[in-house]
Amino acid sequence: VWNLEAKREEFGFKDHTNSVLVVSVTADSKYIVSASMDRTIKVFDFQKRKLYGSLTGHTNSVFDMTLTSDDQQILSASADGTVRLWDLERCCQLYSFNPGLEWVQ
Repeated sequence: VWNLEAKREEFGFKDHTNSVLVVSVTADSKYIVSASMDRTIKVFDFQKRKLYGSLTGHTNSVFDMTLTSDDQQILSASADGTVRLWDLERCCQLYSFNPGLEWVQ
């Protein structure tokens, strides 16, 4: 996380084991959510500056993800060909959809 006024890094999250492709922040700035080529989605507690939860289930890189408008759920798309819906607070998968494509972005 960068401090733009001071032009320096304030702190970083090092929990992914491969490149991070997408990052989102909840509207209340409580959580930072990131999707990675390590096949996971990480949820970080911004105030505590620590990992809140790790969402696993994709079997290939997570190319895209977005938060729902109420910041309660995460929708992810992966190279494994699935789209998954996750509960942000409980850090659990709610639904997995396979549209029959080789990969989804």
